[in-house]
Amino acid sequence: MRADGPRTDRGRILLIDDDRVYGIWVSHALQKRGGFELKHVLDARAGLRSVETEPWDLLITDIELPGMAGPDLLDRVRILIPSLPVAVATAHGPGDPIVVAMRRAGVEVLIKPMPVDDFLARVVALIASGRPAGT
Repeated sequence: MRADGPRTDRGRILLIDDDRVYGIWVSHALQKRGGFELKHVLDARAGLRSVETEPWDLLITDIELPGMAGPDLLDRVRILIPSLPVAVATAHGPGDPIVVAMRRAGVEVLIKPMPVDDFLARVVALIASGRPAGT
């Protein structure tokens, strides 16, 4: 249990994105509409510290971050917690070479903007993929 409250049944999500407006949108979608617990940090180093010290059900991160490139962050997260589901949120289009490369590498890519219902469905599926059967 964290100091500020228990884990929710829906899941705990860490958002690493320096876009405060996107953070507000994600907060509304996940907390208000989806019933998830969310922590939003603005840079990669703070996000990595949170990955190291707190339990998460899903990590959503931007590709371009202050403090560390998104792909480097993903590599470090995979070393720390290989089973943690990860999604990359980006404004790059679906045909952009970086998006194509990430999808080929098996990384879930969420294209900004995305309809709230689609976003929530993808989050639910990602969290379910990281939980043992029956939980």
